[in-house]
Parts: sequence; C-alpha cells; structure tokens
Amino acid sequence: MGESCQLLVDGCCGTINFVNEDTLHDGAPYVRVSDRVDVGRLASFIKDDWQLGSPSLIISVTGGAKSFEMETEDLLNLKAGLYEIATTQGVWMVTGGSDDGIMKLCADAVRDHLLSSGDTDKQFMMLGVATWGAIKGFDQLIPPKSQRNQKDCPFTAEYKVPDGATGLNHDHTHFVFVDDGSVGKWGVEQETRAKLELELCKSTSESGEPVPIVCLMVEGGPGTIETVRQSLMAGTPCTVVNGTGRAANALAAAYFDKVNNPHISQEQLRQKTEVHLAANGLKMDPMQIIECLELSHLIRVFEIHEDFDSTECDLDKAILLTLLETGKLKFSQQLCLALQWDRPDLLPTIFSAKLDPANQGVVDGLFIKAVIEDKLEFVQYLLEKKRVNLDKLLTQSVLEEIYEETRKDAENLSFLGVALHACKHKKGLSVLDRIMNSFDELTNWRYRPIYINDFQQKVRKAMRSPRVTPGRKVLKTVMDNGQAQPAEFFQCPERELFVHALVFARSDMSQFFWSRMPNQIAASLFAVRLANQMLEFGQIKVDAENKQQLEEIRETYQSHAIGVLGECNATNQELAEKVLSNSYPEFRLQSCFELAQRSDNKEFIAQSACQRVMENYWKGAISIYEPYWKILLAVLCPLLVITVEFNPKRSGDGMKAEKWTTREKFDRFYNADATRFIMYLIMNLTYIVLFAILVLGGIDESPGVLEYIIIFWTGTLLIEEIRQFILIPETRIFRKMQSYFVLSAWSSLDIFCLASFAIGLVVRLIWIEDENGLKVGGLFYIITLSGYIIRLTANFALHDNLGPLTAMIEKMLTDLKFFLIITLVYLLAYGIAIQALMYPGETQPLMSVVWGLLFRPFFEMIGDLNRGEIGASSSSKCSVNSGLPYPYESCPEDGWKTIVAVVAQVIYILISNVLLLNILIAIFNNRFVEVHESSQIYWKYQRYVLAREFDNRPSLPPPFYIINHIYYLLRAITTRKLDQWKFIDANYQGKMLRQVREWEMMKAREYLRKAKAANQDNVAARVKRVERQMSTNQRLMHETVHHLRSLKATPAVQNRTPQPASVPDRDDEKEAKEQQLIADRLSRIEQALTLLANQQRVFTGDIGEQR
Repeated sequence: MGESCQLLVDGCCGTINFVNEDTLHDGAPYVRVSDRVDVGRLASFIKDDWQLGSPSLIISVTGGAKSFEMETEDLLNLKAGLYEIATTQGVWMVTGGSDDGIMKLCADAVRDHLLSSGDTDKQFMMLGVATWGAIKGFDQLIPPKSQRNQKDCPFTAEYKVPDGATGLNHDHTHFVFVDDGSVGKWGVEQETRAKLELELCKSTSESGEPVPIVCLMVEGGPGTIETVRQSLMAGTPCTVVNGTGRAANALAAAYFDKVNNPHISQEQLRQKTEVHLAANGLKMDPMQIIECLELSHLIRVFEIHEDFDSTECDLDKAILLTLLETGKLKFSQQLCLALQWDRPDLLPTIFSAKLDPANQGVVDGLFIKAVIEDKLEFVQYLLEKKRVNLDKLLTQSVLEEIYEETRKDAENLSFLGVALHACKHKKGLSVLDRIMNSFDELTNWRYRPIYINDFQQKVRKAMRSPRVTPGRKVLKTVMDNGQAQPAEFFQCPERELFVHALVFARSDMSQFFWSRMPNQIAASLFAVRLANQMLEFGQIKVDAENKQQLEEIRETYQSHAIGVLGECNATNQELAEKVLSNSYPEFRLQSCFELAQRSDNKEFIAQSACQRVMENYWKGAISIYEPYWKILLAVLCPLLVITVEFNPKRSGDGMKAEKWTTREKFDRFYNADATRFIMYLIMNLTYIVLFAILVLGGIDESPGVLEYIIIFWTGTLLIEEIRQFILIPETRIFRKMQSYFVLSAWSSLDIFCLASFAIGLVVRLIWIEDENGLKVGGLFYIITLSGYIIRLTANFALHDNLGPLTAMIEKMLTDLKFFLIITLVYLLAYGIAIQALMYPGETQPLMSVVWGLLFRPFFEMIGDLNRGEIGASSSSKCSVNSGLPYPYESCPEDGWKTIVAVVAQVIYILISNVLLLNILIAIFNNRFVEVHESSQIYWKYQRYVLAREFDNRPSLPPPFYIINHIYYLLRAITTRKLDQWKFIDANYQGKMLRQVREWEMMKAREYLRKAKAANQDNVAARVKRVERQMSTNQRLMHETVHHLRSLKATPAVQNRTPQPASVPDRDDEKEAKEQQLIADRLSRIEQALTLLANQQRVFTGDIGEQR
C-alpha cells in the first residue's frame, strides 16, 4: 500500500462486517480520509488497492436523504430501473452511503431483485461517500493502533447501528469517509465526492476513452438542487426522475416550461418556478433552478409515471440518451455502453450520422463482442443494416478468438468446453483444429471440416513441409502451387457462426445465421445430428437446463428442415428433388438423405418429396406405378421384360419423349434396385432352403456336394460384407466399424451368422471323425440358419403393414433387455433361496445348480410351479427307484423347509407373475401405441434404409456376385481408387449448383415469412378471443353488481301486515342478515371485477410486446 497509507486519517481503513445484517457481500472495504485529501491518489487507491479497475460509467445519485413516499407502481418502476443500472457490468453507482432516503432505495432495489431472482452472486459496485463525524457509531470503525497503517488494511470492523439511529447501509459494497474533525455535521463530503467523481472520470474505460459520468436526481430538497447545479456547471449531464417528489418535480416542471416555450422571459420563468417550488413544499431561491436551466442541454427528464410497457419508462435508456444527446460520449463509448446495457434500440440513434471510416474497426469489434455475448439484436442490426462486412471481418484468427472468449464463460455448460477438453492430449493444435477433432471424437462422425477449405488445408500442409525454408512465408509456398485465394477468409462466414451458436446451445443466434446461409435443409439436418450427439454426451445428460435447450434446438431445426422442404416441394418438385439429391462438400459430399439418416430423422425421410426421390432411385427407369408381381415375373422369365412399363425416355434437351430400345429396357431393368432386391430375395430363399435340407438331413463325416455349395455361398456372403465395410468413407478402423453398424441395422446379425457358420465349419473339419464334433458343428449350422431366417424380416420393410411391425419388435427387444436385468435380480434371489432350502449341498452335477438358480425360477414365473418338488411330501413321491426330479441326484428336503419354500414361492409368483409380467405387458403396449401412431413414418424410413442398402449391392445376386467382386478388385488395382458407399448423391456444379442454392434460400425465406405470419395470426386471434371473453365477463359482473345494488336499495318491509310492537319482528332480523350477505357479496364481486380489469390490462400489455 505504501504511499496510500498517507491518505488515511489515523491509518483508518479495513473491512466493515455488518452485525446481525444479511448482506449481499462478504464485507465492505472502507477508508477514512481528510477533507483536504489528494483525490488523485484517493482514486488510485480505490482502483488499485481495492483492485476494482476502471469503471465504464459512473452514476452519481443525489436526492432525498430521508425517506419519501411514492405510489407503489412508481416505486416498483424506479427500483427496477435502479437495479438494471447498478448491476450492469462496469457501472459504479456513487451515493451518500447512509441507510435512508435515496441511498437506501438504491440498495434495496438491488437487494429485492437479486433475492427474488435467486442470483445473489451477481457482482455490482455501489460506493458510499459519507461524512465521518455524521456516522452513527463511527467509533466502531477505528482500528486498534497495532492494525493502523498496515498493508492491505487487515482490520475488520464489527459494525452495529445504534438503536434508534440511522447508520450505514449494509448493501453498499465500498465506503469512503471524509473527516474534517466535526461531529454530527452532514454535507462535509460533498466537495470531496464531486472531485473524486471527476478524478475517476479521467481514467480510461474499456473502450480507451475517459469514463463518462451522469448525475441521477431523485426527489431531494434545496441541497440536492445545489448539487445538481454544481454538477451541471462542471459539465456533468443530469437525468431528473420526475414524479419522485419535491426538488426533482420542481426542476422537471421548470425544465418543461423552458423547453416548451423557448422564448419565455427570465421573469416569467422565475415566477413559474416559484409556483413549482411552492407546490412541492420547497422554500428556496428560484434562481438556483434558473441557473440549472441555463444548461438545459445537459438535462433530461425521466417520467416515472409512464406505463410499464412504454420504452420511455426505461431508466437505463434515459441515462444513455442523456449521454448521447449531450454529446458527452465518443462513438466508441456509445457503442460500448449500448452493448453493456443491452440497449439495441439505441443503435439507430447512434448510427444516425454517417459512419466515419475510421470508426469501422470499432463497429467490427462491437459485432464480435455481440456474437461472443449472444446479443442477437445487435448482430441482427449490424448485418441487416450492412454496418459490417462479414466476408472480410471473419477470419480464422477472429473465429478462434470468438470460440476462446465464449468458452471462458460457457465451458462448464457447453458441449464445446468438454469437447475441447477431450482433445487436450493432441498437442500443437489450434483452437479450430481442436474443434474439428472434437466433432470427430465426440459425434462419431468424421465429415469434411467446415472450417478449413482446400486451400487452407494446403497451407497447413505447407507449414509442415520441409520446402518451407526459414524466412519464407507459408502463403508464398502455397501460391507457388498455383493458388491465389486468401487463406484467412471463409467461403461462407455465416455457416461458421451458425456452428458456433449451435455448439453453445444458442438457439436464436443459430437460427439468425441459419436464415442467412445457403443449404438450409442440409444445415438443419446437421443441427439435428449435432444436438442428438450433444444430448447423448455424458455431462450434458445430467444438466437439465442444457438438455432442454438442446431438445428445443433439435425440435426447431427438425421443423425447419421439414418446413423448407415442404415449401420447396409445393413450388417446384423438380428443383426440390435436386435440393435433396445434391451432395454437399461441407458435409463430406453427403446428401440430405445421408444427413437425415445419421441424425435418425425418420419424419424428414418420410416426407413425400423424399419418398418420391427414393422411389425414382429404387425403381430406376421402371415406372413407379409398376406392381412388384410383374417385376417378379420378368425376373423369373426374362422375355417378359419387354412388357414392363418404363418411364418416358427424354431426349438430350429434355423436351421430347423417345422410346426405349429392347437392349436399353433390359439394361435399365436389371440395373434397377427393385429388380436387384427381388433377385436377392429369390436367391436368399434358395440358400435357406438348401441350408435347411443340409441341417435336417444331418451332417456326414465328410462334406458332401450340398455342404460345399453352402460353404461357397456363405464365403461369397463374407466377401460382400468385407466389401461393404471397405466402402465406408472412414480412414480409421474404429470409425469404420461404428459407421458399419450404424448404416445398416442388420449388420450385427450378418456378422453373428457368419461367425457362427465359421465356428461350426472349423469344429466339424477339425473333429471330422468325432461324433461330438459333428454334433457341435451341426449346432452352429443350426444357429446360422436360424439367424438367416430371421434376417428375412428385413425384407418386410417394403410392405406397409409388415414394416412397422418389424420396427415395433426391434424396439420391444430393447425394452425387454432392460426388463430382463430387473427380472434377473428377483429370479436369482428366489432361485438361490429355493436351491439352498430344498437341495442343500447339491453341487453336482453342475446342471442341477444352473437349473435351480435360473431355469426353475423362470419356468415358475411363466406358470410351471413344480408342485412335485415344493409343497409335497418327498418321502412318498420321491425315491431312488421311482426317479428323481430333473436334474438332481437326491430327493428334495421335507419338513419345515417345505413350508418356507412354499411361502417364498408365493411371494415370488406375486412379484414375477403378477407384477413384473404386467409391467412388461404395459411397456409393450405403450411401444405398440407409439409405433402404431407413426406406422407410416417407420415404414417409409425402413423403405429408405432398404433402398440404400440395395443401391450399393452388386448387380448380380449371391453367390454369382463373386464375379462382381473380382471385377471390383481388378478395377481397384488398375485405378488405385476404391468405390464409396453412396446413395442419391448428385453432384451439381456451376450454374445448376448456384440455381439450386439460390432457389433453396428463397424458399427458406418464404417459409420463415409464413411461419412468422402464422405466429402473429395466432397471437392476434388469442388476443381477440381473450379480450372478447374478458369483456363478456365484465358485462355479466356489472349486471350482477347492478342487480345486487337494486336489491340492497329495496325497502326492508314491503306489503307486510303490521305486527304488535311488543312482538319481536323476526322477519326484520332475517331481512337484515340477508341485506348484510348481499352487501358482502357485492363487495367481493367488486374486488374481483377490479382484479379482472387489472389482469386484462397486464395481459394486453404483454401480448402487445409480443406483437
């Protein structure tokens, strides 16, 4: 602290701990200084020793030092504004620090909002500058001599406000006490406070400019007006809160007199000012206010009485407008404060003048910061008004900075923070490289990096090349290879910011950039895929808030993909098919179909446009209306191919229809996926029949002709599976294996059948002379045959009724897997208990133990209760001669153990047969309902999977496709290039590609426009419906009130026979009680009517904001 200690009076500094007070901080640092202190050194002490840094804006609050009354609505409005100001990052609020008047109101505003929102950890800076001698209990703040003038001010004062006195406010974060030696005298700190505020303004803010300051006037008396006058004389603008009472109202009224009548004479102004002062209960010289009005250009009046939904009711906006209109802020400060205070509505005012080219860098910096802080309205304004050129602004270095800065605030909440952590073991990678590896590591999907184009990849390769000599630039090395595109810029910067918003789960920001980028359908499917993978990621599964955000993103982009596709299909089906079939370099040349399948987006693939494209690929040149039975007949009898109906053949210009030649018909017929499917189905059935004959006839010691045929046939199946595995566009084996099982749901069964057959073949060949070896080999043959028979159900996907049933069975098997885990617990518990009770010591043969632990409980669960073992007298029904229960070598125990076993069996049956089985039935029923309701979607998706599988199959069926395999091998050797697994992958270039992209963007804008209009129509209809309902309710309640009032006014006695005076009038008493009940009911209805009117006003206001 050094020189700072010389500032202090008696070395008095430390931290205030407010006793018996629930503060918003751990302690308030304070310092006691002389009234002749060097404010420059005091300002340095505040910023450096307290480590507060420099503020971005100083709000000097002045006003009533004692409590003042306001209407509840106005008070809540004022508190909301004060809270927004005080909790804005970088804003310092300076007050008098006492626990009364406007000082207490500012602190209470922050406290109430923080406690109500639960965000008590939010940082704010509220500096109290007070007179030392006027503080109640100031002696508690004097440290002992041993702790004076010490570095870091270690003294902690236990401060308790004396009873019946007004002390320091416990929610202020810092205090400066000014001491002139007086006691009980207020106002000593005013001069020091004013100098300190001006000194703090001399420091530079985050924008590099001097810190702006605004004086905020709330209520107050003559002293407040004098403070405002001095501030205005010093050039400090002032915001006057009109409606808070006394001095603020008087100054505001006089201000409007002068502003509304610029030619008013000074005498007239003085007279009117006197009236305003008298009306507000102030006795003072009106010339003080008139002197303030001479600087009226520095004054702005904030009307506290405005409605909540009025933009003029925002106190933070009023303060910023005060700074803007008075010209106290430079352009960079205006943008910085507008962003910090989240006031995009001020941007038109800030950009009202022509932009100086020298300030373009400031605007670019604002845009980058708005992207980092997720300020969508700022980003939207700057791009739509063309204030930034995104193509030239966004470079690799800028994008890296955006990711790094965003990650600092969202690392614990975002997918990217965890993703980058997963790639930390890869040294020497830039942020963008790590991002690409994050997608590769965590989404199990390696696609063409969207951040790095071909040229940039060559730059990175050149950086590692030995050709790059010292002093030679990498860019020059790449230029030598004939490239001329700058490496720093992106072909589509909107796409990079779209992905940035996605990985940080910023739905609104991502949708904005999505609307401005090409390939919206593919981008939407990519977003669905990414959201699915992020939801499956471990740490995000636990985070309920992130999970909800990601689910909303997934649903939103799924709707976008379907909506844009529907708009395209409704306008031009041909172009819509081109959009779907085009392969996108950004997604490793994959079409929308591939993206949809990888994201498991069944609903998208089930759309009519997708099904039409798929059907065209499935049947090729064959007419989509041609029945399958006719294709089957043509396969069985090739001469019938000429009778098959084909689509019209188009000429080169696409305008004239031509006839197919016979050769072309045969070529198109046998190259169609539908034909290939039928041929494969016939041959698969043949294989199963031959295999069944082999298994049913028994296996001989030496393989026969039929077995050799099956071995050869199965070998070709193995070769085909290997070929499909090689076709997968992945470089690493692990990735290939994952994609192999994802792309085909039946791949696991294929591998299982091939493995089972291989085991059976090896066993029967090794132990060819061993009878047991033949039996084991035959068993594996049987398992293989059963697997291939089940494999036939994949072909049911072509049928609209059988297809959903196979999907239903698949999902039920998944449910059954988890159910069996639960069942196994109860099954083992019962099995062990019964085995120990009935057959103690029975460990041989091993089958008896397995039977008792697993099989017997299972059979009892499904109804076989084994009454011969449990609950019967074993002495009469079991003996060595009469036979033992399978598979035991001794009789079950008798006596009391049987009773225990029966009780255990009853309990087990109740749990397993009654409870668990019914739960399983309920689960299956829910799954049935789920799939049945979406049966068409499941069926169409399965058709696509089947079509995709057969599109990549060889043209010849098994086992004849060994010829294709040989051809593929020879072609790969000669061309040194392998085929890729593709389906519906048109690669448009040049003019056609531009046409497709521009048309898709146009349809996406049309979709968004219609969606927005529909949403507005829904809101408008809702408003009208609610308003009509409320009006009806009000009318009925008014009629009820009128009727009750008329009843209340009716005479108590009407057409009644007079009673003798001595007889109590019980009817009058009854009438009086009824009158009282009516009055009470009338009061309650009037209260309900008032509440209804208030709710209608609030609801209408809320809907107005949505409009």
